[in-house]
Amino acid sequence: MTTTKTPSDGSLVCAVAWTILSLAFAIVLACLFLPPASAADKGAARAAVAVADERPFWTGCFVEAGVGDRSSTGMVDGIAVVGGAGCNWRAGASPLVLGGLARYGVTVLHADSAGATLAFDHPGAFLARAGYLVTPATLLYATGGLTFARYEEPGRVRWRSGQALGLGLETRLSNTISIGVEYLWEDHGRVEAYGMTAVLRHRF
Repeated sequence: MTTTKTPSDGSLVCAVAWTILSLAFAIVLACLFLPPASAADKGAARAAVAVADERPFWTGCFVEAGVGDRSSTGMVDGIAVVGGAGCNWRAGASPLVLGGLARYGVTVLHADSAGATLAFDHPGAFLARAGYLVTPATLLYATGGLTFARYEEPGRVRWRSGQALGLGLETRLSNTISIGVEYLWEDHGRVEAYGMTAVLRHRF
């Protein structure tokens, strides 16, 4: 009669422990005898990670939110909240940046002006812009394009469109965020408006 001998729990534990110790010993030997990475290799690895993480900040699309004023002779001054979206393009390391955006807003506050007969509301624009990087993080630009707004006259509401010209300054705060200020002059036929807008932009 033949009997089959099964391993005890103690022998199984010893086998597992021996396997773990063998693997640990092999890892230690590898660390001792493999040549260490040179400083150049480490620097190249860090540079590769930096290049992978770098984002072309001045090339790509963004969304914006801002607040600004609009005023003109014979018109009620207003404060408008605006939002928009646009895209920029920069060729390599060139300091020139080209782009465009669409913007729309709502006037949230009207200030009484002596002799005013018009109220300016719902400002919007389709703007192109061309800028120069005065520093890697700061863009000075000119802008222009089509603008429109709703004007409220006594007993009448009318939409007017025209042209816009302006200047702006934008500064990068992080890999995705910038702030800026923009002066815009708008000609809507017999009405001219002008004002400053502060904007916050987010790249994606």
